[in-house]
Amino acid sequence: MRISNARYMMNIAHAVAVRSACLNRQVGCVLVDKHRHVLSTGYNGVPSGIDHCAMCHRKESGRDLYACSAVHAEMNAMLQCRNTQKIVIAYITISPCMICARLLANTSCQTVVFDEFYTQETGDEFIKFWSRLNRKVIYLRGIQ
Repeated sequence: MRISNARYMMNIAHAVAVRSACLNRQVGCVLVDKHRHVLSTGYNGVPSGIDHCAMCHRKESGRDLYACSAVHAEMNAMLQCRNTQKIVIAYITISPCMICARLLANTSCQTVVFDEFYTQETGDEFIKFWSRLNRKVIYLRGIQ
């Protein structure tokens, strides 16, 4: 059986996430245009020139974001994207934090697809925010 285009792109996001050296959670992001062509990819990790973490300074996943040195996958993907006004869909292995959600909101991105919640609380906050913008959220977990 042929997998859906959404699952295909999410599989790419999961492959990109493997590049992350994060000790807490590896995250991948794929930004796609209206033709379903990949515009850019990104994974979470410390900025260039900074050593990878030897231990995580956050107390709990999804919290204490400012204690983390990593640049988020979505941010790295947007930095690599030649034209953020061509983004139509963002495939992210986890739901974006509100910082990344606001950054994506300033692009032409209309749909965010993710496989799991960052945390239930932050996921719910993102869905509420994205819905206020009349943009689409797809929770892909378990869908081929």
